[in-house]
Amino acid sequence: LAALLSSVIGFTRKLSEYLTTCKNAGIPILPPDVNQSFSGFTAEGNSIRIGLEAVKGLGTPVIKRLIEEREAGGAYKSFFDLCTRLQGRDFNRRTVEGLIGAGALDCFGLSRRALDSAADRIIEAGQLRGKNAASGQLNLFSAIEVEEPEPKIEPLSEYEPGEKLAHEYEMLGFYLSGHPLEKYRPM
Repeated sequence: LAALLSSVIGFTRKLSEYLTTCKNAGIPILPPDVNQSFSGFTAEGNSIRIGLEAVKGLGTPVIKRLIEEREAGGAYKSFFDLCTRLQGRDFNRRTVEGLIGAGALDCFGLSRRALDSAADRIIEAGQLRGKNAASGQLNLFSAIEVEEPEPKIEPLSEYEPGEKLAHEYEMLGFYLSGHPLEKYRPM
């Protein structure tokens, strides 16, 4: 089933129909996750994990780098860790917006609103640290191996359900965590 979903990943309408069929059959659909997803859809036990290719705004080079870096350096520990390890010209605000909106960064335990509000600052700090590490540049504290602390992200409440669903639809082309019309469905 995961292979079938992967085969229609570029056809949003067909993919949405298949996902609805899966949900109706009781097969849980798991959101994309930077620490668990691969390029295409994958089976995880009795569930199906959405692949990163389904996230709009992510190109194949970013997806490939994300997966290769995760396999080489282990799971991403935080949003800042992700931005530091993936810094580069193709990892930008648009890429991060896609990951946040699709729920692929929910694994960091912060609301999507908090991630969105801190994104520019965290991307910039991550890119700076990544560039310095790659170039071998030393800072004042490098000699004593003190690294400047990871920037803090202010905890904020989650988006309202309708806004969260709108972001998912924009980034995935389908609703994942619910549906705007669910409240009207007869019990």
